Amino acid sequence: MNYKTIYDRLFLRFLIVFAASCEILEAHPETHGFASIPMATGSSAANFYFQYEFEQPTLLENRWSAIPGGFQLGTPAGRVAFAAFNSGEMPSSNDKLGMQVQVQGKQVAFLLAMNPIQNQGKPVLLRLIARANGLDAQLALVALKGDLQTGENMDGSIATHIPANSSKMIESEYCLTLLYQPDSGTDITPAIQVAGTGGFGVTTVWIDRLEVYLVEDALFASKSLTFPATPAPSGISVTIPLPNLPEGAKPLEMVLIKTGMFVMGAPYSERGRSNDYDWPPHEVTISKDFYLGKYELTQAQWQAVMGSNPSNFQGNPNNPVENLLWSDCQEFIEKLNQLGQGIFRLPTEAEWEYACRAGTRTRFSYGDILETDDQREFSPIHDQYMWWCTNSSDQPHEVGLKLPNPWGLYDMHGNVWEWCSDWWEAPYARWPQVDPQGPETGTSIVIRGGSWFDYSSSCRSAFHYTVSEGKYYNIGFRVCRIP
Repeated sequence: MNYKTIYDRLFLRFLIVFAASCEILEAHPETHGFASIPMATGSSAANFYFQYEFEQPTLLENRWSAIPGGFQLGTPAGRVAFAAFNSGEMPSSNDKLGMQVQVQGKQVAFLLAMNPIQNQGKPVLLRLIARANGLDAQLALVALKGDLQTGENMDGSIATHIPANSSKMIESEYCLTLLYQPDSGTDITPAIQVAGTGGFGVTTVWIDRLEVYLVEDALFASKSLTFPATPAPSGISVTIPLPNLPEGAKPLEMVLIKTGMFVMGAPYSERGRSNDYDWPPHEVTISKDFYLGKYELTQAQWQAVMGSNPSNFQGNPNNPVENLLWSDCQEFIEKLNQLGQGIFRLPTEAEWEYACRAGTRTRFSYGDILETDDQREFSPIHDQYMWWCTNSSDQPHEVGLKLPNPWGLYDMHGNVWEWCSDWWEAPYARWPQVDPQGPETGTSIVIRGGSWFDYSSSCRSAFHYTVSEGKYYNIGFRVCRIP
């Protein structure tokens, strides 16, 4: 897209009137409708982090302007108004305030920030949190560089999402992400466009906030991801004695997982990858050793601590426990901690993927397995390592019957999904992380590993899925212990 042409046709006509009131935004997030939020921990790649909150009653007070027609000069304009969100509409919104943009037919609402971001010559990561009530609209997030008054050195980038192509933006809040690296200059102006796609009804898009990150150039372009050498298994395990564990029941064995760095997420070229669920590849450092259950927690182990068995598939005490809430797992862990055998918790999803991969970079910890499809087709290699919809006979199986991964952990792929400690967040491009914990709050929880019910693609090491808290016949967990 030629942004000089865009300037000639659009900005010269409509933006000069704003020039006198525009100013360069430096490191002053407390002004002009911005709200500070804490820097993500464990990363030196982000210089600062702020967000446009859209909490004031008018666009002008939020330091944004509405440009009639947007990129499509002469197109009828959509409507922009202040909005107060109902409970549940924007779960991650702190103030429940934002913008409501309505378009019909071929209408366009084009919103331009009046305060350019002084990006210090670094790449910019923009994350727009929005939601729609219908299919007939296109949402675009734009980063513009250059002098909007003279048209000199114009450049930019654009990311779009069409609700008609996915129900995700209607079912829940959606994060539209744009990562832009300017070749020169220090000022970037963000813009948002909502365009009708031809339907007769009115489509509403709610916008809660626009998050802005400045990231190190090395992360975005010039630095290649570091692939460490495959660590050797620790060879260290402990057995946690449980009271009243019946004879023949597997003990609660835990394997020591040593510190290290790995590349979390799925490469864009990985077969079966889901943009809605898989994290983009990014470096993660696990800075502390931890123990992880050698097996998924069994029904016998659960009953020894809790005194009852909630599982739907009973009959074998060494089957994984399932049909339990995430909060039930927390209650189990609380009682386990009272036995004086250490401090236990659920693993984070980063710890889970680190342990699942066990130093591998393939789709599964035992290879890519590309000779069969990613659904129901039988694979003799899959069959050696996991229970999935093809070989499970529609039920979970005793833990530990398949081969382990390189670090001696069983059933990391398939059998039952495993609850993690993290609240869910939609995947987005992330800088290197150290011990990521996930959001502080949320409405659904991360599960990992796939199950007896699922296609093989859902059992990949990188697959990052979520469910609301509930009891499911195919979700269990394994415990983590602090050394």
